[in-house]
Amino acid sequence: MAEVLGRLVGGILRLVVFFLVLVVALHHLAPGVMSEMRHLAPRGAAGELMDDDASPRRPSRREENGLDQPGVLFEVADPRPGNALGTAFKVGGGTLWLTANHVVSQCDRVGVEMGPFHAAEVERGHSLPEADVAAIRLPAHVPQSLALATGLPAEGEAGYHMGFPRGHRAVVVSDYMGEGEVTVGARQRTPVLVWAEARRLPPFSGSLAGISGGPALNGRGELVGINIAVSERRGRIITAHPDAIAALLEAERAVTFSTAAGQAAPVGTTLTPATALRMARALETAGTLRRVRCQVG
Repeated sequence: MAEVLGRLVGGILRLVVFFLVLVVALHHLAPGVMSEMRHLAPRGAAGELMDDDASPRRPSRREENGLDQPGVLFEVADPRPGNALGTAFKVGGGTLWLTANHVVSQCDRVGVEMGPFHAAEVERGHSLPEADVAAIRLPAHVPQSLALATGLPAEGEAGYHMGFPRGHRAVVVSDYMGEGEVTVGARQRTPVLVWAEARRLPPFSGSLAGISGGPALNGRGELVGINIAVSERRGRIITAHPDAIAALLEAERAVTFSTAAGQAAPVGTTLTPATALRMARALETAGTLRRVRCQVG
């Protein structure tokens, strides 16, 4: 009996020594691997396509400072059909609205909320599935629309992501990191803008599901992107590239990206964390920012 116990203890000790040697070897011979393993360790909820998944697949092109930078390729899964809630906003002077393609693509009916107990069914327009953007047309007069920015934000510039995460009006403040790439389903890579989440207004935790399709605005209240995905692991928000928005507007024979389509904020108003939630409330009251309901079956 004593001999058996001795062999068992000896085997356990050899395993412990083996793993200690392996850890030391990895630490000294492959520090980059260990760093990436620590970096990819989940910090709460898994990444999601606001309503599904957006997972980092390869390291950045700019890693010399040890920080995660744009250039990361995100893989965005196609959503599963099912009733869902998203966000849409008005651009231009007519009936054109923009949202994320995954918000409306799997729906039998799409409605935009016009009040607490009423949603108007919309007509679907052009879409760019590879960029996850789509146009819808709402037969209702809404005088106020969002203005379109004429260029990309500067690195570190604040962004304001508006919408209805889990059905409630909110703003996510972020810092612009730069351009990246995504693949949506099995489609080709497409450029996006990558943002680092900084704070939520009002403060809340958990999923951002429902903010998909909402606008990303710069400090002047101008449209610089459409919310399409988030990586909870890295605290990143992904928005459609302005070029994709321009292509969608061109397909709709609407305003060009370089033309202001409306006035998102009163003249002289600067969008800041102190004013962002008030601006979102004003846009919702004006009817410019609305919830989108997807009905299946």
